[in-house]
Amino acid sequence: MSERVILPLPEALERILSAVPASKAEELGLGDALRRILLQDVYAAEDVPLADVSAMDGFALRTQDLATGAKLQLVGDAFAGQAYEGSLPPGSCVRVMTGGLIPEGADTVVPVEKSSGYEPLEGGVVRFDAEFGVGANIRKRACVRSAGQQLLESGTEIRPAVVGVLANQGLSRVQVAVQPRVAILPTGDEVVAIEEQPGPGQVRNSNAWALAAQVTACGGLPSMRPVLGDDEALTREQLAAALREHDLVLTIGGVSMGTKDLVRGAFEALGGECLVESVLIKPGKPSYFGRIVLEGRESFLLGLPGNPASSFTIFALLGEPFLRVFQGESRDLFEERNRGRLHRSSLRKNRRLQALPGRLWQGPEATVVEALPEVNSADLFVLADADLLFLVPAGETLQDGESVEWLPLP
Repeated sequence: MSERVILPLPEALERILSAVPASKAEELGLGDALRRILLQDVYAAEDVPLADVSAMDGFALRTQDLATGAKLQLVGDAFAGQAYEGSLPPGSCVRVMTGGLIPEGADTVVPVEKSSGYEPLEGGVVRFDAEFGVGANIRKRACVRSAGQQLLESGTEIRPAVVGVLANQGLSRVQVAVQPRVAILPTGDEVVAIEEQPGPGQVRNSNAWALAAQVTACGGLPSMRPVLGDDEALTREQLAAALREHDLVLTIGGVSMGTKDLVRGAFEALGGECLVESVLIKPGKPSYFGRIVLEGRESFLLGLPGNPASSFTIFALLGEPFLRVFQGESRDLFEERNRGRLHRSSLRKNRRLQALPGRLWQGPEATVVEALPEVNSADLFVLADADLLFLVPAGETLQDGESVEWLPLP
């Protein structure tokens, strides 16, 4: 058996993201597009706002007519969607509400609380109790966005605020990325359904359920496949079927060096090309990634370790970036990481990069990454308390207060 090439995490991630095919688009109604990835640039169709409008409820008037105690004739109203007709006469004012068009000739807005009130005094006048300069409380045409200005980039996740922008621009239908179809294929005679009581040496199929949730959280469409027993011919058959029907297949277990680790051999027997055969990381060293074309259709395999924390962690580090870039998100999002100050660490040096669970909180001077105690790579429970993974470089032991890289968990 030849020795496997063990890649540092950045190189493994680079190989995986370089293999991602171009995103495919589909058109959806805006009401169905929430949390999908936009695959079109969006530019402002017109100036926002389209004209000078009031930023306050009050009165529009000429600055030259305004002085403390000045009384101006009330000549009309300007509401949102209902303009004052004609030019503002000298020595007069117009009642205006927020969003109302500024009348021709007016150059300032006085808030109602700086006046005698909406109802005119005797003689139909309004008294003003303060002075304001030219342009005060006026939103000028195009002050928010100009026609032709880019509003959204392709690759943007359609969050609720993005829905508002798209609706503002009159887009009732948008181009979004097709969601990747992801098969989850647990392996091993020891794996039983989660409803069953495991016997000695058996484990519930919890990894598959956690992975399905991770896939859904990053926009994929998970498909839970039956547990695959330790049979070489059956492994090859079921793996081929999953690869033909899905964009990515996630296998759980079967990629290490044991006599019943059959996934790598089955994949390569089907004609698969290995791109990553091991990663210099703890947990998750026995991880595998490859590309294959079956019956003219390209698909990919990410072979995950069987230990719960390892499986969860490697998907977060390698699987999630693949699926997000598959949907059109920028690779740049995964090339720069956040940093924080380490807290409550009791780390031991390791020759591999360590990816460890933690919690994030904001200290008085810096973002704090609190290390969580982990038993070993079979400890899924600590991940339920974590909202991030932090990375400890190979051969280093970080102390409390030192800067550490981290990435969020969904």
